[in-house]
Amino acid sequence: NILEDSPSNQTSRWSSNSNTPPQFLTLILQRPAIVHKIKFGKYDKSHVCNIKKFKVFGGLKEDNLQLLLQGYVELQGQEDPMYYREKEVVRLCLKHFRQQGYHSAFKALQKQTNVTLESRLMSELHETLVENGNFAKTEEYVEQFASDGLIDCTKQPYKATWSVQDQLRNPGMKPGMRGGHQLVLDSNENRIYLFGGWDGFCDLSDLWYYDIKLNQWTLIHERAELNNGPCPRSCHKMIFDPVKSQIFTLGRYVDNVTRTNFNITSDFYLYNVRTNSWLLITKDTSQVGGPFPLLDHQMCIDVAENTIYVFGGRILTQRNIQDLSKDPQYSGLYSYHIDVNMWRQILVDCNHPSASNPDVYSIKSRATHSMLFHHRYRKLYVFGGQRNKEYTPEFISIDLDSRALTVMSSDCENMPQCGFTQRATIDCERDEIYVLTSLSKEKERKDINFNVLWMFSLKTNQWSCIYRRNHSKLQCLTKLDRSCTEPCPRFAHQLIYDVNSKIHFLFGGNPGNNSVSKRRLDDFWLLRLDIPTAQQVLQHYKFLIRKLEYEEIARVDPLQAMCYLQTSLSDVVDHSDSEQLKQFHKLPTLLFNNEPPQCASFSSTPMCSSPDLENSSSSSQSHHYNHCSSKICCFGKTSPPSSDSDECRLNNYEGLWDHKVKRCVLFNKIVKLLPDHMVQPKGNLSDFVRI
Repeated sequence: NILEDSPSNQTSRWSSNSNTPPQFLTLILQRPAIVHKIKFGKYDKSHVCNIKKFKVFGGLKEDNLQLLLQGYVELQGQEDPMYYREKEVVRLCLKHFRQQGYHSAFKALQKQTNVTLESRLMSELHETLVENGNFAKTEEYVEQFASDGLIDCTKQPYKATWSVQDQLRNPGMKPGMRGGHQLVLDSNENRIYLFGGWDGFCDLSDLWYYDIKLNQWTLIHERAELNNGPCPRSCHKMIFDPVKSQIFTLGRYVDNVTRTNFNITSDFYLYNVRTNSWLLITKDTSQVGGPFPLLDHQMCIDVAENTIYVFGGRILTQRNIQDLSKDPQYSGLYSYHIDVNMWRQILVDCNHPSASNPDVYSIKSRATHSMLFHHRYRKLYVFGGQRNKEYTPEFISIDLDSRALTVMSSDCENMPQCGFTQRATIDCERDEIYVLTSLSKEKERKDINFNVLWMFSLKTNQWSCIYRRNHSKLQCLTKLDRSCTEPCPRFAHQLIYDVNSKIHFLFGGNPGNNSVSKRRLDDFWLLRLDIPTAQQVLQHYKFLIRKLEYEEIARVDPLQAMCYLQTSLSDVVDHSDSEQLKQFHKLPTLLFNNEPPQCASFSSTPMCSSPDLENSSSSSQSHHYNHCSSKICCFGKTSPPSSDSDECRLNNYEGLWDHKVKRCVLFNKIVKLLPDHMVQPKGNLSDFVRI
């Protein structure tokens, strides 16, 4: 239990059979060795066995051990939360004063409070880059950070790379076009199973599997109902049990016109991968304590507890002309215990008749949402979806042990667009949730076509955008061609994630083409999310530094800028990075900008040598170029130009202010690479002012 460092596991620690301290543990090595260090694991929660004091004895014989080391655990820091808050407020003020160019206020506050904004190294970097514009020295600082191991590559955004799987081993054998189908992954056998869907004309019941290693599709059977399996269907859900190699499927869509008591039963099927056989578990789950007939619900499996969870979805009811004006009914949260074949309702929908009972737990249910299960936290994460005609933007977690509901994120601006086209996956090892939003089928959103991939960190409770592509309607039609490098926006598609290879798989869907409404897709895509290496990060920031230096030179001396572009800047371009290459190709246009010429003294005058420029503004990166009021204050003190020299002087101010803004933005990007204890606060003072 000491070979694995797992703070979340209370058995992964040094422990003995004794319950009363002191406890003595003997570690016998296979051969004599010189021990340099001992690592004591600690359970991440309060526990009686968490170490407080320790002594280490060592020797060649057990009856002759000498004291080698003794110590204790001590927590140092400030217990008063008000002291910490006051210190952080001062640091935010210092950051604001420096960015706005209020140097006198900055120095006075720092001297009076004796609070430092950042480490000395960061202050030197700020002076070098923002104040002096010394780009060569800035590069040296970044190289030093990389060599000292200060750059945390995990803080860098993922690089998303799409690739289409069109070079199949057997091109003629693959699933046809469809939407509303289901995919599940068998990570043990490296297989992806596909079942059902709607091809634009009818429901399907074919079952396929894709061998990831062989890059080959195999048809198991074309019609599952002829093999004791489910009838053709779409909008159903499937889940894979990796222990018993079984696939469970529940729910389907039935057209409102054809609904009868006979065809809207909630049948529940199991497919055994090992025996290649279907089993009807029950004809109607609602008759055995389970959910009523559903569509657009979600299913997750807890492998450790051998339990399936079903949440949400719209309940299918028999068509009744008199009830057409009523709102749809939604299902609550159910659990299905596989071993004992038993259903149990955990949460009812808030509109359920029993929801008013104080002893009954209820939830505002939804349909077309995403739901994920984290096996270590034993929580369900629910995002997106729709209830009646309203979107449900709440991102919540459900604790399966306490039934507690928690709102995970309230930042509505910096999060995925809520709706019913999102697809979500989870990586429990990284504590990350990935959400892919795509084409909307709403009438009022017909002109919005985009693919956006978001990542939510369960460690920081923050959203970040990994990938974004905007598409016009013409592009959407063009990108159906096989030569495209990314999938076109769509809905009714499926996205799954292989936690071992860290690869997403996307298949099919509806491209939302109004001119060909029956059209569905059969393209198969792989999405890789790569974390850049330290060398790649260093190269990227060298490109940003030299790019900014080129922009400043281009305003003064286009000929010198052209030489710099062809040599120094070209040397650090990563030609394998299409986005960086695209930026590089746009840079020559700066040489032909019809901007007013700068004064001759500009190129030889330091950026902040003029006292007037001490009040010029910088900017944070939070909302592009924030805090522009300082620019107004600065130029408000300057009289209108009365001569060519005065106009040139004002143009100089404009150029210098713009340069300092961009330098400050670059500085804020660089400090994001470094440990938090070294750099300025992440927040901004202006964020506390709501308008």
